[in-house]
Amino acid sequence: MKLSVSKGKLLEGLSTVQNVVSTRTTLPILSNVLLQASDGEIRLTTTDLDVGVRGSVEAQVERTGATTLPARRLFSIVRELPASEIYFDVDTKNCASIRSGVIFGQLFEITYEFHESLHFLGARSHRSFPIRHADCGLPASI
Repeated sequence: MKLSVSKGKLLEGLSTVQNVVSTRTTLPILSNVLLQASDGEIRLTTTDLDVGVRGSVEAQVERTGATTLPARRLFSIVRELPASEIYFDVDTKNCASIRSGVIFGQLFEITYEFHESLHFLGARSHRSFPIRHADCGLPASI
């Protein structure tokens, strides 16, 4: 997976989906966000096995793919990056390289196939809404 994305758009998406991520969990994958890049967008998915949140942000995708990265750590890193454009490159060794301006860093992933088998596990129904409307809150009847 290789792409570039606006810092502002990515921050908006991550701030919405990271609210579902548990800080203490027995399954480390539940602390991660699933990033799927294709067709000019990144789809972001998180779950705690009770609630799942999905959103997407526009991106310039050079190579499609998917990965999972620690949601809160990724949000903190992106928030502190100086440049407005962020470049991701995920290699075959489960390592995501993140570059923005002169800053370069790497995060290690958990294989995304495991996350895909979990998201919305056992859900009887789900609701979808654009990220820009997510700050309205979720209805109590979900």
